[in-house]
Amino acid sequence: MVLNAQKPVVIIRHGKYSGNKLTQLGVAEVTVTAQWLKEYVGEDQVLVLYSPVARAEETAKIVAEKVNGTLVPRTILNGEGGDWDEFQATMERLQRRPDVKLIVLVTHYDVVELLIERFGQTSGAPVDRRLRNAEALVLKNGAYMCYIPGVTYDN
Repeated sequence: MVLNAQKPVVIIRHGKYSGNKLTQLGVAEVTVTAQWLKEYVGEDQVLVLYSPVARAEETAKIVAEKVNGTLVPRTILNGEGGDWDEFQATMERLQRRPDVKLIVLVTHYDVVELLIERFGQTSGAPVDRRLRNAEALVLKNGAYMCYIPGVTYDN
């Protein structure tokens, strides 16, 4: 249940892409989400873990630049397998770091589903639809908030 920890974890799906690169629309979507995240987090220290697949890496770089975050590639977030126990241990270590106030995971739809399945559903209504491009899911204190560029839903 590491993603339900006290410290917020934000899962962001990459922006719209073509040929594995963000499109102009994808960059615009991610920029709007990154601006929202900056307002959400303020000046707190942010770690941005991301899939090394180009569209997710581009998304992560836009997010990290906007929130002055530190980029950390994580192969497990590309959905091609990996040691989930090691990932959970890493997340637990990061959750305990007093200098890190927020953890962002930039990944792909299937990995978002896997993260929710692997680490447990948050309280309240289930996450009942797939995250669209550049949408974010914020997990904190066992609750969730879904950010859709232009609209925010809380449970």
